[in-house]
Amino acid sequence: MHKTMTSVDLKGCDFAKDYFEFRKVLSSRDEPIRHLPCGSFFELPLLYVLSNPTDMDIMYCDTTIWAVFDHINVPARHARNVLTIDTTDCHIGFVRLRNGEEYLNNPYYDHKGAAEVAKLPIPITYVRPVLGMIYHRWLDIDTLTKDTVYALRCPIWPQDASEWITRKRLNGWPTKNIVEEVVKGGCHLVSKPHGKNPNDDTQWRYSFSQAETILIHNTWTHVQKYIYHLLRIIKGEIVRKCGGKDKTFISNYYIKTLMLWKCEEKPSAFWEERNIVTSTRELLLGFIEKLIERNIPHYFMPANNIMDDLPCNADIDNEINLICSYGEGDILEIVKKEPKAYQVDNGFIVIPNYILYPLMSKFSYNLYLSKNNVDDRQMQESRILTISSSNYFFPELEYLYRGILIHLQLSKLNKDENPKRREKFITSAEGLFDLSIQKLDYGFTRIRLHLGWSASEIYQQLWSLCESKQDQNRNTALCSGSRVPMTVCTSCYVRDKDDYLCSCCSFSQSRMETRNLTIFQTIMLNLLTLPVNSTYFVCSAYRANFFCNALCNYRKAFDLCLEAHKQLTNPSDIGLHEYLFAEFLPFPLINEWYALYDIYIQIILGFLTLHGTITISLTDTKRMSPVNICSVQYLNYIYTRCCRILNEPVKNFGFDCKRLWQTKINIVRHESTFSKAILRTALYITPDLSAVV
Repeated sequence: MHKTMTSVDLKGCDFAKDYFEFRKVLSSRDEPIRHLPCGSFFELPLLYVLSNPTDMDIMYCDTTIWAVFDHINVPARHARNVLTIDTTDCHIGFVRLRNGEEYLNNPYYDHKGAAEVAKLPIPITYVRPVLGMIYHRWLDIDTLTKDTVYALRCPIWPQDASEWITRKRLNGWPTKNIVEEVVKGGCHLVSKPHGKNPNDDTQWRYSFSQAETILIHNTWTHVQKYIYHLLRIIKGEIVRKCGGKDKTFISNYYIKTLMLWKCEEKPSAFWEERNIVTSTRELLLGFIEKLIERNIPHYFMPANNIMDDLPCNADIDNEINLICSYGEGDILEIVKKEPKAYQVDNGFIVIPNYILYPLMSKFSYNLYLSKNNVDDRQMQESRILTISSSNYFFPELEYLYRGILIHLQLSKLNKDENPKRREKFITSAEGLFDLSIQKLDYGFTRIRLHLGWSASEIYQQLWSLCESKQDQNRNTALCSGSRVPMTVCTSCYVRDKDDYLCSCCSFSQSRMETRNLTIFQTIMLNLLTLPVNSTYFVCSAYRANFFCNALCNYRKAFDLCLEAHKQLTNPSDIGLHEYLFAEFLPFPLINEWYALYDIYIQIILGFLTLHGTITISLTDTKRMSPVNICSVQYLNYIYTRCCRILNEPVKNFGFDCKRLWQTKINIVRHESTFSKAILRTALYITPDLSAVV
């Protein structure tokens, strides 16, 4: 037991309750954007995504704004954040959004075009060869593409899609209950103009991605998913034969639309296992017919031809001829090579616990979780509460919290008052902050994994693990590899990784699914081995803050910031620090803890609190209402202050307060840009810091 843990007089303070509240504050987010993953990457079984690599499509859904028609009554709590849908002079399937008399144009974030396209590199040295052991197609690609687009929720099903609700369905697909579920969920509007008006940044396109995901996950049979997989493989081969995506007009959305229509039109016998080859061939012929007609009706809005943005002189003969070349024999050869996800067995893999909770935290406050009858924010808060109250939630945070309490106690002492007590506080706080960044082994958790699950189903499986309140033995679906203690008073139990794998995770190479799971396990336990804890950056931020503001030891704070930056740019972590850990836990600015911060942060926090008091009715003034700052951004702030005080040059990860006028709040990256705005303002109002020395 660390002796300093009892060095602070905490009489009258319910430490356990306050510590839990601190963990809850660290886990909470109030992001205005939720991510709605869509497209084949998230809809299809994992096996099909691995065998046929596909791009990732993500909609950034703004939860602060609704889009409705002017005759719709809006609840009072949303009345201030409503845009009116206007279809005047718009192609069907497209609208404009009015705020009063003004049209809303291309949204709140800065980049070229309506959608943002990011290239995700696949490291050549390790990842690509390992994935190439699963399927050869991975050896031919060096990047995946992530397409993101800004979206607004349209909670009321659009009138232009009302025919879909009452459509006669001779084969009973989808069922009435599914139709009602889809309609209750509404749809979205994405910032994308019609193809014939690419420069009209006032146009918004209806998106039914959420509806499509419900239909695929909840209604498609295993055979339907497999046939869709085959069609996508054939489409990919055609694209390659045409010279790449830029040389052809055929898209995956054409294939998906075709599948949705045929699920309605074809009887159940069409989708039987014995008919896979003939059904796939018939679907290709139907696709050719639509291409010749140059008319693929939108599944939810049939009057909208999704091909009508093609130029009139577009040459489609090459694509038609290539599709025609796939006879039943060619399709059968593909079927022989492509395993069926529904014929593989379950398996187990182990995932390091230090990755599990950052991953689930990020998903919980980023993913779009709306369930029609459950408020999205209520569900999010429930999941955050589950995470922060878990026995697995990082025990080093208790070291951090005790160090913060000592920092607060120290701030109440004058520099010349009781020097022995002050020195004792400093020694205790330094020890606790040092302990908070020590690398711990949390063990790992054994989970069931099926290659027939989609990314969404894998998320639900992981979430079931996080919600589990008790230990489970190894014969159940979810098994804990080691138990992390609740308090820092008990040492973490470190189980030998290799011994655990030998005793609990024996894999056979005789079957395809176990070979793939072995490769997954290799990636999970070897490639994802990181040198620091998941909480490293928030602990480092408080640590540097202590030396800078409590001790005025600017050289030490400067060195700590440099040390943290080296970890952020660690070349061995394939970007996990930046994606998962750098923004895993924020550095919250809390009014009750104003003494932790320098006077300029206090001034900014005061103005923010005043604004909140005027504009928001606070029902519980004692509740922590933090202003969340990115921990890495706060380290950059401390580093910049120390550079100016020590007359050191500000490196590329510091702040330039002279660029204050360029600081914009990007709603898609709200916490990061909001943090920069606050911290740059604090630097801007700071006088010449060299006078402090």
